[in-house]
Amino acid sequence: MTATAPAPRVRPPVAVLVVVALVYLSGILDIVVGIFTILGRYLPGIEQNGSDQTVVTLIGAAGILIGLFTCAMASGLFRGQRSARIIVTVALTISFLIALGDLVTDPTDLVAKIGDPVLTALIASALWVGGAGRHFARAVPAGHSPAATMPAPSPTPNP
Repeated sequence: MTATAPAPRVRPPVAVLVVVALVYLSGILDIVVGIFTILGRYLPGIEQNGSDQTVVTLIGAAGILIGLFTCAMASGLFRGQRSARIIVTVALTISFLIALGDLVTDPTDLVAKIGDPVLTALIASALWVGGAGRHFARAVPAGHSPAATMPAPSPTPNP
């Protein structure tokens, strides 16, 4: 039996490295904003013992979860996994919508609240254009497709 050499590792282009760093930054920003959103439930304008506190807490918790998930997917982006690019794009879109919802419901401190959706939109677009887009669109090397690694189906006995 001969062992086959592993496929050479493709070094991601600089654009992908920048996107990975920005994905981490976006995820961390989502976590921080989510924490502050949850803490905001104790502000004087929020109705105590009412549904307002629940809504604020749920928005903050959603932001934290999306941020954690986004940070976890950054490693898949670094490895060039197409599924990670799609999942991160969906997560960034959800984060973008949450940030817009937060901006609409509480338009105070516009500078901080506009930064997150702008950064999120820039990262999502950078994943699909330029060097990063070409990195994820590369052809799968022969013998490395998911079908090539799956075992052949076992024959079924005839009755």
